[in-house]
Amino acid sequence: MNSLVGLVKKDLMISRFLFIVWFAINILFMIGSFFLSKYMHEPMVPIGIFIMLLVLNTMLIPVLVSASLRVEGKTQLWLYNPQSSTKLLLSKIITAVSYQVISLILLFVYGYIVFKFSISSTIKLDSILINESFSVSIFLMAFGLYLTFWIMFYWAIYHSLGKFPRIRRVRWLVIVVIFIVLSIMEDLILKIDAFSNLLDKWHFSIGLNPSFQYKNETWDFTFANTDVPLIPILIYIFISLILFVITSWLLDKKVEV
Repeated sequence: MNSLVGLVKKDLMISRFLFIVWFAINILFMIGSFFLSKYMHEPMVPIGIFIMLLVLNTMLIPVLVSASLRVEGKTQLWLYNPQSSTKLLLSKIITAVSYQVISLILLFVYGYIVFKFSISSTIKLDSILINESFSVSIFLMAFGLYLTFWIMFYWAIYHSLGKFPRIRRVRWLVIVVIFIVLSIMEDLILKIDAFSNLLDKWHFSIGLNPSFQYKNETWDFTFANTDVPLIPILIYIFISLILFVITSWLLDKKVEV
């Protein structure tokens, strides 16, 4: 546990500058939304900025992990670190998720100010901040994590191929081929009727689609419910675990980075 804490502290330092830049950009957009709203006489501007930043936060975890992996690739620390690859990768995920949570806290504070004090008299709200927005943020964070596992997987393959001089210069082409093959396999599997029917068997509702309506001189704003299939989510979790295990195994082979 102490070794993992030490790795997390190291990754927090590596990703700190990039996160500070992201944090500052968020604040500039938030402050600017109030000035733009006043200039345009349009109370929906801050809400639009809120939704935009909420969606953009999806990419924060993949970007932070990618940047951290890039640093590791340049310094070649993977080859000499005595810790297991599982801890090395887990540290980067924990770091990125931690920064993501901080970013979301800032975003929800902004949203609370917008919804509660700035536009409450002109816009009708439907429990957006506590319920729908929280659900959407969790859903988008999960998507960001899933994308991150794929990024780590391809990163590990790319650098593991560096051990083979004949294909070292065309490693990117191998990655493209792997991506195409996996995409074709996914498409073929989805065409199986039994499997396709299984994917749509169980659903749950979650407010994902922003809905705007103007009536009685006020804006009515909420997230419309969307049916989300349960089985694909379980499959994505399983795929993420498999990708994590394969990536850890490749790095345990002390790949050339």
